[in-house]
Amino acid sequence: MARTREFFLAARIQAPVAQSCGEPSGCCFLPWFSDKTEWNGTDVIFDITPTAAGCSVAMMHRGLTPDVECYGMCQPGWEGHIMKSLPQLITTGVGTPK
Repeated sequence: MARTREFFLAARIQAPVAQSCGEPSGCCFLPWFSDKTEWNGTDVIFDITPTAAGCSVAMMHRGLTPDVECYGMCQPGWEGHIMKSLPQLITTGVGTPK
């Protein structure tokens, strides 16, 4: 009889932004944006699914729309966190920024 070495289910992690940061004045900590509350009421969602090579992580910031001030800068910011900092955190224990 074969034994299972690993078992992995697809997972979704959904974090409501306002509750995640705990700041009633807003969750956008970038000082050059005037509206610190535009992320309030949005959700950051990670979908993790198994692949032949390991797993795939897809990220979505639901509620972040083109009419908010930071929209144009958020995509490259999230890409930096997901594509650079997260793998570095997983492999070394330290992401960027620290």
